[in-house]
Amino acid sequence: MRLCSAAFQPITNRCPQALAPADDLSAHRLAGAARRLAAARHLLVRSGAALAILGLGAWLYLMMRRDSPPHQIAKGLFWTMTGGAVFYCLLSGVWFTADA
Repeated sequence: MRLCSAAFQPITNRCPQALAPADDLSAHRLAGAARRLAAARHLLVRSGAALAILGLGAWLYLMMRRDSPPHQIAKGLFWTMTGGAVFYCLLSGVWFTADA
């Protein structure tokens, strides 16, 4: 038999706080599971975005290396990577905020 911590009496309706830890624990488990799921989703989106930008940069490099001097290739790669990062940052506000 569990006892009420306040008065060392059997748990009755007069001691509802004795049941609170079990309810809080289940809420923490649900919150933990939701955080793990969100973290996995964030990792997948970040990895996909990084691979897409790297793939675009590699394609751009291969297409430009024959016809362009090295400084134009570097400028094109810089602006491609910068534009991809800015685009990802703008969209991450839409995807990962609480009001979305």
